[in-house]
Parts: sequence; C-alpha cells; structure tokens
Amino acid sequence: MRSPNIKRSLQTQILIAIVAAGAIPALLVGYAAYRSSSYLSEALNEKLHATVVDLNDKIERNFFERYGDVQAFGLNEVVHDRASWYQIGSSKNRIAAAANAYGQLYGIYPLMLLVDLDGKVIAVNDRDAAGKPVETAWLYEKNFRSAPWFQPTLAGKFLKSDVLDGTYVTDAHLDPDVKRITGAHGMVVGFSAPVKDRDGKTVALWYNAADFRVIETILRETYESLAHDDLGDAEITVVNRDGLVIADFDPTVLGAKAMNFDPQVVLSRNLVTAGNAMAVEALAGKQGVMGDFNPIKKLKQFGGYVGSKGALGYPGLGWGVLIRVSEETANGELRGQLRMLVAILVASLGMLALGAWWLARSLALPLVRSLDEVRATGGSVAAIAAQTTASSVTLADSASEQAASLEETSASIEELSSMTRLNAESAQKARQAALETRQCADAGAEQMKSMQSAMDVIAAASQDITKILKTIDEIAFQTNILALNAAVEAARAGEAGAGFAVVAEEVRALAQRSAAAARETAEKIEGSTSRSEEGARLSTQVAGSFQQIQDKVRDLERLITEIANASREQSEGIAQVNLAVTQMDQVTQANAATAEEGAASAEELNNAATELSEQVAVAMQHIGGGRANDAQGQGGKPLPGGKRRQDPPAGSPAGEKPAPARAPKGKAGIVKHSAATTHDASAPTAAHR
Repeated sequence: MRSPNIKRSLQTQILIAIVAAGAIPALLVGYAAYRSSSYLSEALNEKLHATVVDLNDKIERNFFERYGDVQAFGLNEVVHDRASWYQIGSSKNRIAAAANAYGQLYGIYPLMLLVDLDGKVIAVNDRDAAGKPVETAWLYEKNFRSAPWFQPTLAGKFLKSDVLDGTYVTDAHLDPDVKRITGAHGMVVGFSAPVKDRDGKTVALWYNAADFRVIETILRETYESLAHDDLGDAEITVVNRDGLVIADFDPTVLGAKAMNFDPQVVLSRNLVTAGNAMAVEALAGKQGVMGDFNPIKKLKQFGGYVGSKGALGYPGLGWGVLIRVSEETANGELRGQLRMLVAILVASLGMLALGAWWLARSLALPLVRSLDEVRATGGSVAAIAAQTTASSVTLADSASEQAASLEETSASIEELSSMTRLNAESAQKARQAALETRQCADAGAEQMKSMQSAMDVIAAASQDITKILKTIDEIAFQTNILALNAAVEAARAGEAGAGFAVVAEEVRALAQRSAAAARETAEKIEGSTSRSEEGARLSTQVAGSFQQIQDKVRDLERLITEIANASREQSEGIAQVNLAVTQMDQVTQANAATAEEGAASAEELNNAATELSEQVAVAMQHIGGGRANDAQGQGGKPLPGGKRRQDPPAGSPAGEKPAPARAPKGKAGIVKHSAATTHDASAPTAAHR
C-alpha cells in the first residue's frame, strides 16, 4: 500500500499540467464544435426554406408566361378569317393550323380552342406538341357555354393585378376533353381571354389548357437538387387554395421521379382538414420551416412551406407549396458530425496523456536516480562517522587507563612501547579512513552539482512551455482581431452578412476563451516553475551541507595526522621514559582531551550526514514522490519503473543508529591491546599537542 504521507511528485505535477494544458483547449474546441452543430440545423432550415421559396417562384413565373400566351394567341390576325370559322381540320381552318403551330412551339398545350360567343367551337388544334395528328373533330359538335371558364371570361372576371389584366385562370382540374385527347391524366390549368375585332368588340374567346406536366418538370428538378444534398426522401406537395392536393411528388412512395396522379390523392386529399400545420400556414400566406407529424406515413417530418403570392405582376392562385423530409434524414448529418467530433476528442486526449506521461517520466526519473545515489553516499558517510565515534571513545578510554597506570610505567616499559607502536599504526589507519571519507564527500558534492544542473534543465523546460503558451495567447489575440475585422465587414455587407456576423462573433468568443485558457495554463506552469525553483534552493542547501562535511573531514584528517605524529614521538622517546614520566603524564592527558574532541567532531559529522539524508528525502518527495521512511534513508535504490523499497529489514526500525563500539577494558593500570581492539576506522580529533 502507498503511504498516506506521499506527496504529489514533480512527475505527476508535470503530467497533470501538460494534460490540463491540452485537454482544456480541446474541450473548449469540442464545446464550440458542439455549439456549431446548431448552425448545421439552421443551415438545413435555410436550405429547405430557400428551396421551397425558389420552387414557388419558378411555378409563378411559368404561369406568368402562360397568362400572356393566351392573349398573344388571340391577337393573331388569322382569328378574323371568317372563312376559316367552323371548318373542321387544320387543312381547311387556318386558325386551327395556327393553334397547331403554337402547340408545337410551346409544347405544353394539349388543347387550344377558339369559341364564339355562343360557346360553339370555331377552331381547335388537331396535332400534339410533337406534330402528330390527334382526334379533335368531335369537339366541333360540343358547346362550351357551360364550361367553367366561359361565362367568367365573357363577363371580364379576370385574374388581375396592378400590372396584368385580361386573362381568366381556371385553377388546376381534371379536364375530360384533355384526358380523351391525350389518353393521360388530363390535369391542366386553364387560361382564357376574349378575342376582339378592330373596333375593340369581343367576337370570340380563346382557351388554352396548360398541361400540368410543366409543373412536374419543375418539381423533378427541385427533387434532384435535394437528393444531391442527401435529402433523398424529400416529399414535394402543392395544394390549392382549398387545401386539396394538386401535385404530389414523392419518389419514395411511387418508386419513380414522377408526380402522383392517383385520384384518391389528387383533388381528393385535403391537408387543411387533415390538420397539416404547414399547409394551414402556407394557405394563410405565410412562409417558414417547422416540424409536423405525417399521419399518412406515420412519422415525424421537417420541412419548409410558402404561400403563393405571384411573381412579376402575376397575382397567383393562392396555392401552397410544401417540401418535407423525415426527421431522421434531417438529423442524420448532425449526428454524424457529432460522432466524428467525439471520436476525434477521445483520440486526441489519449495521445496527449501518453505523450505527457513519457515527457514527465523522462524529466523526473534521472533526478530520482541521482538523489538515490546521493542518499546512498550520505548513508556511507554516516556509517563511517559512527565508526569514527566508536574509535574516538575507545581512544579516550585507553588514555584514561594510561594515566591511571603511570605508577607502573617503569615496570611495564616494554609493554608500553608495544602499545605505542600499536597506537601509531591505528592512527595511520584512521588517517587513511579519513582520506576515504573526504573522497566520498567530494563525490557527493559532484553528484549534487549534477542534480543542480538537472534542476536547471527542468526550469528551462518550464520556461519553454511558458513561451509556447504565450504563442497560443498571441494566436488567440490575432484570431480575436480577425474576428473583429470579419464582424466589421459583415456589418458593411448589411443583411447579407448577418449570418456571417454571428459566426464571426462566435469565433471571437472562442478566441477569447482560448486566450483565457492559455493564461490560466500559464499560471499553472508558473506554479510548477516556482516549485522547481524551490527544488533548486533545496539542492543549494544540500550542497552547502556537503561543503560543511568536506570541511569537517579535512579537520578530521589534520587531527588524525597530529595523533600519528604524537604517537611517533612517543615511540622515539621510549628510551627517556624513566626520565620523563611527568612529561609522559602530560602527553597522556593531552591525548585524552584530543580523543574527546575527536569524538565530538565525529558526532557532528554523523549529525551532518543525517541532515543530508533528510534533505535528500525532501528533494525526493518533491521530484519523485518520496515515502514516509525516506528521511531515514531506507527507501533503497530505484526499482524498475522508478519505485523504491519503502520498508527496512524486519526487526530493524527505520532510522536506528548503530551503537558505538567500546573497547574492552583491561586490568587497572595498563591496557593490553590485541587484534580484536585494533581500530580500522579513522578517529576524528581536534588539533592538540
């Protein structure tokens, strides 16, 4: 289990900072893209609305031309050829021949009549739009006085506006005469106008039956445009002023790109009485887009609608035009965009987290290893200092025993000489141990320099990240400026640029949010930089501690050298011992004092080594995630993955110092040294003679 005292490591902080720096802008971009999905819906609304308005305009413009055709045909001078009146066949009737020519030229009039004021047929075309003969002779026997267009035309009840006048328009209907002539559905729109003589007197009426296929062609072109934009289930419907369906173009039902002339639908199905909201709004003269439920198909639809208001002066017949698509088709593109957005965001965040983990590990792991080596060196220094303390205490005890045994010096001169030589050898060994201690301290100092260099690299990396965030902030600022310029240009464009102005405002808001996110991330990076600087400060303190250790070790080496010199002088003065007992007593007392000072110096060295271990543990916690027992140097070397052992051996509490070894005391008066009491560690002493 992880210790509850574990602090968040520098590696973890770098990982969190980088992931946050990348994730926040990514999430903001994702949110903005999600918000922009509403623009896709608005774009669909605008497309359906624009398409239905354009479709209605094409129909109205076509009927504007048909409105004038019938008057133009009646102005032909041939209609005043009385010799041709009532003659059957275009070979005898010049007016019928002219009608044939008009039919072939325009291609949309299956029936054209000229009747007198009593309703009797004067002339009728006997060829179709392709120039093929058609049987129309039977119409000469028919009287059209009761036709729905005859009396209104004769009475001058024209469909007129401030611009146009003189033509009566019969709303879409099934004409049995046209059906008999063509063998088709017979759906037409009638246009009739009076024919006047040179004195302006009405002498006849001209009637054109416009084939409804002209509407079918316009609807087919509109449907193909919608299908090209992935709206293949579009349904186009035209209703008359009473709400009856007069054109139903729905390839998904018919299986072909053609109008449905089913008598159960055309001029039979009433969308107004069926409660179709779009039809109701269109016949009220309104236009727009909305959703509605289609009870026939039993599904929700979304579409545009527009009411007929004419074009180019043609007042229109009050029709309503509807374009409807299923709700699933309308939302299909939006769902696809959102799915792709989610996939891109998830992949981006995953790659960002992986890259951040690799970078943080690359920065922190070398520092962790260096600190572990420094801590191991500190442990070695502490162990050597403990051994030196034990040797110094032993030396002090030996000096005390020598002082108590001065009375027996004369009898034990040979034994004293042997002990003196042993002291000289021990001093030499202590000097060598002190030299090795200094070398370890020097090595620790060099490692601390390496750690300081690594800390400088981290600080430089943090500065680089700060520069990158500054660049992001500058990009956001430039984007904001561009958005302002775009908004100004959109304002100059007036109503045409209104949509673009909204987009520019959203881009500007996005730029501002990106700048805010960059500043917030910069603040977090500054926090990480300050923590790196704190680590550098701690490294400097540790270096200072190493310097103190080096100074103490040099003092220790100097003191041990003096002990060795004193021991040599004792050996040289053995021959004069009997004459210098008093002088030897003074030297022995001096040795005791020197040993005590050496013990004190060794204790200070041990304390300094312990402090070094604690400071290294603190640095380890900041950089690599230290554990609770790191302060006692028990963490161990890094295992694979940068982790360390955290528990000391069983039965050995963390931080326990070894007990100083005391030399065994001999008989009162003289100490006999053997191999077991020989000191192999240096004994730090203060300079004393």
